[in-house]
Amino acid sequence: MKVLMVNANREVTYTPVAPLGLAYLCTALQSCGHEISFLDLSLIDNWFAELERSITSFQPEVIGISIRNIDNSSYTQYINYLPLTREIIDRIKDLSKAPVVLGGSGFTLQPGILLGYFDCCYGVIGEGELAFPLLLKWFENKGSITQLDAIPNLIYKNPEDKNKEPFTITKKSRLTNTQFIQPDRSFLSKSFLHAGDLGNIETRRGCVFGCIYCNIATNCNRTIECRDIDDVIIDLQKMESEGYTKVFIVDNIFNYPYSFTYALCEKMIEKPMGIQWQCQIHPRFWSHDLGAKMYAAGCRSIDVAATSACDPLLVALRKGFTLEMLDQAVQSALACGITVNVFFNLGIPGETKESLAHTIGYMHSIESQGAQVACDIGLRILPDTQLEQQHRKINMDIEQLDKPHFYVEPGVQPYICELYDQLPEHWTHKASAALYEALLRKVPDHGQRQAYIQKMTAAKTN
Repeated sequence: MKVLMVNANREVTYTPVAPLGLAYLCTALQSCGHEISFLDLSLIDNWFAELERSITSFQPEVIGISIRNIDNSSYTQYINYLPLTREIIDRIKDLSKAPVVLGGSGFTLQPGILLGYFDCCYGVIGEGELAFPLLLKWFENKGSITQLDAIPNLIYKNPEDKNKEPFTITKKSRLTNTQFIQPDRSFLSKSFLHAGDLGNIETRRGCVFGCIYCNIATNCNRTIECRDIDDVIIDLQKMESEGYTKVFIVDNIFNYPYSFTYALCEKMIEKPMGIQWQCQIHPRFWSHDLGAKMYAAGCRSIDVAATSACDPLLVALRKGFTLEMLDQAVQSALACGITVNVFFNLGIPGETKESLAHTIGYMHSIESQGAQVACDIGLRILPDTQLEQQHRKINMDIEQLDKPHFYVEPGVQPYICELYDQLPEHWTHKASAALYEALLRKVPDHGQRQAYIQKMTAAKTN
């Protein structure tokens, strides 16, 4: 079949994010004999015209649309991406009668709600390398509606029947490490190289942790599947040959399982490449020995979702580490020569004036030692999380997509925004939100946009 795959992400405020998931999916579909056309709207200024050109010239039989983000998850500077995404999808449906299939990490967060919001009939939840080819076969064979139930990771709109739920979700399924494929990055635009040489790669999928505000582990059945280490090395070598010099490792947590991470770093040292990389780590599974290995393997920056600097709150959030573990990881990584980016949320469940003062004091302390810190207010309430379960008890309407809910501890809510405004601006989302709005209004051209971002960012930090 002729399949048009569309990346609907338009958030390119800083460095555009290459749609790695779509590269995996396009590779899987092409291996099944389908003809693929790929359209990335994140790097196109006049998306409206390009969409019309692509559909008119290719005449797709099925159109897949990836939704990466539904919003920017910022309480203080909230930006909702869904209206523009719906405009894109509505335009696609005006231009083509082909079935539209939704997917992507943003769609997976709230598949039932979003299927109705975009008025579509089909979606893929989570991994699509197995589900989408089976769905295309169903389209080819004009299968019955009941046959859809055998396809994993699928959500579809039920026929009009007052006795039925509006949609059906089929059984979940995860790829095993033996089913992983090498993504064909030729589907991705070379413009990503020009935007900063930042590529992305994954070395494992899944998450075993249980933070109360996150539903990644729920969607992954709290398991981790690691890629073959030699396959990861081949993938990196191909990226280097294509011109990538910087890579973000998109694993939810890079340093778990610890033994796999250690072995991977040793192999990267054994097969040296001119690639520097960044990842997200968990403080509990950090050691100075691992940090030294990571640096020798090319790691130059790590991200840590600390959330709080108070042990009782870390326990309540089920973060799985203590402040001592966090501090040791930060100090060790800095000593190894690795840049450390630590993220906090103020006003989380159980927050008090005292815990706020302690966390802000800790942020000042680690910044003075060389770490980079950032923070926002509250926690975004997502479906299928412990945080959501707690707040359904007080009848918060989680399904209002235009007014998403954040948790802010009631005891500190009266003054937390005033406190936030007093923090150093480079800690907050205020600068990035201002950039986003300015870029939308002033700089339509992608190349000019990058120069404008660099200029404004330099002005903010000077």
